[in-house]
Amino acid sequence: MGAFSEVVLSFSFRPDTPDHVLAAFSALKVPPGDGWYSAPAPPLPPPQHVEDDDWEPTNELHDPAEDPEPWRHDWAGWVSNSMSVATTAHAQLAWSAAGRWVLSCRWVIKSWPDAI
Repeated sequence: MGAFSEVVLSFSFRPDTPDHVLAAFSALKVPPGDGWYSAPAPPLPPPQHVEDDDWEPTNELHDPAEDPEPWRHDWAGWVSNSMSVATTAHAQLAWSAAGRWVLSCRWVIKSWPDAI
């Protein structure tokens, strides 16, 4: 049957992150805020087009370390949805005051913590 795991994470992409990696998350871009920091963000590549390959982040049938192109999957779709009604999923890619793209998200997947 499985268990639900809530995933909460936030990380900054390095300045030299390749466009094809940013494209896996660019669909999550949010407009700049009205706060004290409003430097213009660099352009993002268009969102990654993903064919239906039945991929999921915790697929126990495949070793994630053996995936040669992990960014070629629908990460934006996964991290912005929840498999549980107990958590409202949200995800955003925002340009930060540190001058980096930051991914922040909270989502639930039906899997066990070790798989996550």
